[in-house]
Amino acid sequence: MKSTSIKLLAGVALALTPLLGSAAGTSAATSEVLVTHKVMKSGSEVSIELNNTAGVSAMDFIVSGSPEAIKAIDASTCMSGLPSSHRGACRVVNGQLKVIIYSPTNEPLSTGIVSSLRLNTTQNVQLSVSNVNMFSADGSAVKADVLSDIDISNEPHLRSKK
Repeated sequence: MKSTSIKLLAGVALALTPLLGSAAGTSAATSEVLVTHKVMKSGSEVSIELNNTAGVSAMDFIVSGSPEAIKAIDASTCMSGLPSSHRGACRVVNGQLKVIIYSPTNEPLSTGIVSSLRLNTTQNVQLSVSNVNMFSADGSAVKADVLSDIDISNEPHLRSKK
């Protein structure tokens, strides 16, 4: 039942995003979406983080790549990095990973770098993020700057400890 509710909520939110984006006010504030890539022995890890400077409380986006790259994603743990104040869902739909993150209480994410999504893959893949929609607690759209393809494979101080 819980899984069905999340799927329904994610589907409704993704379907309404274009309407909300045009109907809601637009904030002058901007937040950055950081996409980092790290090669590991058993595949790669792609992290999508938010540099939240604009009070973002909800967001959705699409992760794209080759069909092989999308098949290599382990989506079962993609929301494990979210703060407890937020929920989310990620599902492969028509060859793309669609992601939604929201707060049931409309609470903004913390200011600064917030871990939004961590994708582990079974092979070394390149993924990109597009169609980013972010909203503040009052429903205003927040501009998103996407910084991608940041390779941290050779940065030992940035590797997660496993």
